[in-house]
Amino acid sequence: MFRAWNLPEMIPQCWSMPAVASLPLIQREIGKDRVCVLTFDRSESGANIFDAATMRELGEHVDAIESDTSIRGLIIASAKKSIFIAGADLKTLLKQAPTGEMREFIAEGQRVFNRIAALNIPTVAAIHGACAGGGYEVTLACDWRVASDDPATRKHALAAIDRRRKRCRSDFEGETLFGERSVKARPRG
Repeated sequence: MFRAWNLPEMIPQCWSMPAVASLPLIQREIGKDRVCVLTFDRSESGANIFDAATMRELGEHVDAIESDTSIRGLIIASAKKSIFIAGADLKTLLKQAPTGEMREFIAEGQRVFNRIAALNIPTVAAIHGACAGGGYEVTLACDWRVASDDPATRKHALAAIDRRRKRCRSDFEGETLFGERSVKARPRG
């Protein structure tokens, strides 16, 4: 479900959050209301991408969330101005293909996304800007997807098809998956 909210303005106003943990690529903050926000921010790049380090960090954050029974919800967001998460680091994946590391990375990604989908708390993907591949997959692992009023969501990853079928109407799925239609946020109603 997509709703048009002004997320960049809304998230900082909702919670006064002390930093609980900050790893190099993803920051975890828990507010007084016990809602956890994971914010992706690859500082050396204009885009957030999934590579082995990012996937490992995401898994570590999910470990912490699973073990903290006081957490009441999870929001996954991006600090980037125009992109949520671009997907996998394709250059590295192609280099890893002959060694089998690519399959291991994809399998680990599926395990982490499945763990997010199985959390016993409400999960929300706060989408601001474009998302593709693994970025799209992480949105589908969440219970809710909310988008700012100007994002374009792109999906080009076959791995997301199974998760997508469980989340989308079949006519919408075919139209967006095979028709390369971008999804624009609009007010609900």
